[in-house]
Amino acid sequence: MDHAAWRRRVSGQCYAAHGQLSLPFWAFHAVVRTVTVHVPTDIRTELCLEEKQNRLEAVARHRFLDRDRRPAYEVEIWPGGPSPIDPAREYRAGLIVPTLAGKSKANPEILKLLGAIHMYVWGDGRRPDFVADLLKAGVKRAWIGYDQNPGHHKDLVGKAFIDAAKHAGYLVGPYDTCNNAQHPQHGEDSVSRWPGTLFPDGCVVDASGKPRTGFANRGCELSSEALEQLGRKPIAARLDRQLTDNPNTYFLDVDAYGELHDDYSQSHPMTQHRDRANRLARLRDIRARGVVLGSEHGAAWAVPVIDFGHGAHWPVDCLSNCGLCAVVAGARRAPAARGRNGEGSATGNGPVRYARRGRLGVRRRFAADCRLAAPLTRSGSRVYCLPAGDTRRRTARAGPAAYGAARSTRLRDHVRLGDCRG
Repeated sequence: MDHAAWRRRVSGQCYAAHGQLSLPFWAFHAVVRTVTVHVPTDIRTELCLEEKQNRLEAVARHRFLDRDRRPAYEVEIWPGGPSPIDPAREYRAGLIVPTLAGKSKANPEILKLLGAIHMYVWGDGRRPDFVADLLKAGVKRAWIGYDQNPGHHKDLVGKAFIDAAKHAGYLVGPYDTCNNAQHPQHGEDSVSRWPGTLFPDGCVVDASGKPRTGFANRGCELSSEALEQLGRKPIAARLDRQLTDNPNTYFLDVDAYGELHDDYSQSHPMTQHRDRANRLARLRDIRARGVVLGSEHGAAWAVPVIDFGHGAHWPVDCLSNCGLCAVVAGARRAPAARGRNGEGSATGNGPVRYARRGRLGVRRRFAADCRLAAPLTRSGSRVYCLPAGDTRRRTARAGPAAYGAARSTRLRDHVRLGDCRG
């Protein structure tokens, strides 16, 4: 890597292959060719980078744990074309993964993602006349998300709003997460309150025997195995409630992000492999309800079961310094609109302006269509209005290498490093 600033940025960092790397491979460029290293055994594999003598050195590490029953560790290495993007092309060529067009054959509503702007709504943005405002503004395609918190919200999304949005040709649906648990009566929002004793009995327990604290020091990380032991009944009940008014899309936060837990609880022990299987199962459950399904980021292994992702490639340390801004739909009456859990803030001055359809990461184009009175904080991770064109292309080309990578006819060395089950 020739750019000194980028070398400094990544030096000393390690990236988990099952999530922090967008795809579970990396490559070396040697002028006339590339050499790609692909790790189908992505869980517990990480790529660590160090700057040495003005060069970037990459080292792959893999942990073998008894609790995983020490499965075989697989690595694929192949020589490829000279272009820096040839490794990605070659990786994609070896995949068996449904495209967005293919998914749309089972659910035509998925096609409404193409070219849509994405937003979450508050205040008077939850009323049918806001949908009329979008149409008047020339918005032909939109994804509209909302959270429902009857104990705290004055304005709730109702059937009239959902029907109006669907009639306009938009995707509209709730935000949800199964990753956090808080007190069933006093928890701060409905998505973190679970029935029975899931809090605190269902908390992920770390290796030292302590419950794992939840995001932003709220409650605890809820074990997917604890929910699985209940037959996912609490999730089914929540889906019944959230889908009462027939929304056509659903956003389940965190599950596709790539953060997987080891749970050392005596009552619901779990490995990272098991956690991933549980998350995929509940994503499939939601998808089976006929909604257009999204989740956070969209790790390669989750692509077959989700249709879009939010929050991919937005480095946290950049949000407060890169000129990004938030569009908060329906903020005209509210003096300030805060993101869920206080993640970032923005205020609306006059009518909301909509982000122009554009490529994520083009800061000037995106910022030009936003009104920002307060910058996103460093800890923020959600921007409330996202052009989705790039998300569609990323989703279409990604895939779960560990689940169905096809061996192509091109020259490839398939190296199986150590069967440690003995």
